[in-house]
Amino acid sequence: MALTIVTDSSCDIRGDEINKYNIKVVPLNVTFGDKNYKEGVDLDIDNFYKMLEESKDFPKTSQPSPQDYVDIFEEAKKNNDEVLVLTISSGLSGTYQTVGVAKDIAEYDKIRIIDSLTCLTGLRLLVINAVKFRDMGMSLDEIVNEIEYMKHHIHLFAIVDTLEGFYKGGRLSKAEYKIGSLLNLKPYITLNKEGKIIKNGQSLGYIKAYISASGQTKKYPFIEKYGLFFGYTVGEDKLHKFIDKSIKQFGNVAYDVSRIGCAAGSHIGGGAVCLAYISEKERDE
Repeated sequence: MALTIVTDSSCDIRGDEINKYNIKVVPLNVTFGDKNYKEGVDLDIDNFYKMLEESKDFPKTSQPSPQDYVDIFEEAKKNNDEVLVLTISSGLSGTYQTVGVAKDIAEYDKIRIIDSLTCLTGLRLLVINAVKFRDMGMSLDEIVNEIEYMKHHIHLFAIVDTLEGFYKGGRLSKAEYKIGSLLNLKPYITLNKEGKIIKNGQSLGYIKAYISASGQTKKYPFIEKYGLFFGYTVGEDKLHKFIDKSIKQFGNVAYDVSRIGCAAGSHIGGGAVCLAYISEKERDE
């Protein structure tokens, strides 16, 4: 009996990596104006960030339809395969609920669904570790137990270059947006234990933001075996500076780097960077 691992495109696993990890990735929807795109299907990452910069319309995102998952579940049912689904945080999207509806439609008991309580680089970390556990021969129950532990101990920090996404998305007032942009404020954000975005603070300029964000890692000791994961939207120079500042907290360890995709990029914009890892301490916010 095989195990099919399913996730959504907010995990930032795309292209050849999907085959490399032997997983199913269901695309989230991105809408510019009156045109809808499926992330990774008819909208690639470079074109997305070009449109984000040039378009007058602020993009909107939405979860996949239940049928996108039903098709996968029906195939697994036909093959008598087990299924593990890891979704973007239910605090950020309705995808988790959509998968539950799809499971009911498929009427198949060998499906386990996990609300990751995280997104982008954090979800990538969980999925890649789930793949590792599967390939080690662990059972579905053992993998679920590991991922349930990890999701409460995952720490995700991001630095946002522009406040525009927060303003257009309704998270900042016009006055806050104008003042913050004028002062070159760079907010650093994280996810709380309910999987919702919260602002850790903000600093004047990138360098101070790097130092402040990386300093957060001192609160939460790093468990090396699960890996260290970095992500970025646009601008590898900012990524490398962030890695240089952060890696000092962790020592000489290997790390993973990925490009943040359309769903998260719609909100945090170009020039954003992030870090995800598993700690001995749970999220306490």
